Amino acid sequence: MINAGGDIRASGCEETPPWRVGLQDPFRKDRLLGVFHVRSGAVVTSGSYERYFENDQGRYSHILDPRTGRPARGPVSVTVMAPRAAFADALATAFMVTGRKEAMGLLRGWGSVRAVFVEEDGSIWVDERQRDRFHPGSIPPGMTVRFYDLDKGPG
Repeated sequence: MINAGGDIRASGCEETPPWRVGLQDPFRKDRLLGVFHVRSGAVVTSGSYERYFENDQGRYSHILDPRTGRPARGPVSVTVMAPRAAFADALATAFMVTGRKEAMGLLRGWGSVRAVFVEEDGSIWVDERQRDRFHPGSIPPGMTVRFYDLDKGPG
């Protein structure tokens, strides 16, 4: 497993237990929301909780919406699992801009790509196809884990 600044690339686990990759709580960096079990591929997270500034009007992330030139107002974090790290990184950042509902429409076109969204309200949206690979931790009060099915719409 290679960790390049939070972009994870794992391989080589066919006869051994899978790698364990944590999903950081964007509201409290010292806590994990859960763990992914990964045999191969990339796990990359983009978020508005690492690089930002605050002023009287609120928090402003380093991730910009190219449509407005302003900080993105999507989820607090998006984690993407994909075969390649560069692709996962690009999608995680794009999904921070598009938001969960629009991202889910795009995910239908990439069968091997999975995503997890942590919203400002504390809801954690996990791709149903990750149900056997994502193991929630001690989810704090006020936060909920929801599994979404791409065939049933954005939820």
